[in-house]
Amino acid sequence: MKEEYKDLPAEEDTGRMVSLAGRMMSKRVMGKASFAHLRDAKGDIQIFVKRDLLGDEAYAAFKKMDVGDIIACTGEVFRPKWAN
Repeated sequence: MKEEYKDLPAEEDTGRMVSLAGRMMSKRVMGKASFAHLRDAKGDIQIFVKRDLLGDEAYAAFKKMDVGDIIACTGEVFRPKWAN
């Protein structure tokens, strides 16, 4: 997926929704938003999880997930401004 979207401009809304699954390799919970790195056979990718978008119940469930869990997610593709 990284290769497919490598030329995507940073911080631009794409409207492109994707679904992916993988093993959670790391997770950083920071209040109302979190980041996690997923790994599958094709490589690693970072996901951004925001309580305002998920809702309280789903965000609480995400926070209970452990590194090593296999998870699936759906969301909009975007590149942060710091991405190369």
